[in-house]
Amino acid sequence: MKDLLSEIESYWTTRAEGYSEVNHKELNGMQKGAWLEVLKGQFPEKAKDEIKILDIGTGPGFFPVILAEAGYKVTAVDYTQEMLDTAKRNAGNLCERISFYKMDAQNLEFEDDVFDIVISRNFFCPGGLHFSLLCRQ
Repeated sequence: MKDLLSEIESYWTTRAEGYSEVNHKELNGMQKGAWLEVLKGQFPEKAKDEIKILDIGTGPGFFPVILAEAGYKVTAVDYTQEMLDTAKRNAGNLCERISFYKMDAQNLEFEDDVFDIVISRNFFCPGGLHFSLLCRQ
C-alpha cells in the first residue's frame, strides 16, 4: 500500500497546477453556484459558523473556496503537499476560514463525530475508484 500512496502523491504533485487551472475555470462559471446550492441544501439547520465541514481530497481547494466565500468554515485534507499549497494560494484571504491538513484519506487523524458534513469531489482512491461524496449526520 505504501508504494501505491507514493505513486498517488507523485502523480498529484505533478498535476497540481493543471488541475488548479481547471478549478479556476469552474469557479468562474456556472458550476460554482450550482455546487453551492446542492451543498447548502444538505447542510443542517445551524448557523454557518456552527457547521463543521470536512473536505477529503481537497486538491486545489474547489469546495473550500466556494464554502469559505459563502461564510462557512472548512477543514480541508489532501495527501499531497503541493495540492495543499496550491489550495492555499487559490483561497488567498479566505484561508482564515479554512484549515488545511496533509493527511491520508484512509487514515484520518480526527476524533469521531467531529464533522456535520463530509464532502469530496473527484476523489481517487486505491483500486481506481473515482467519486464525489456528500455525507451528513
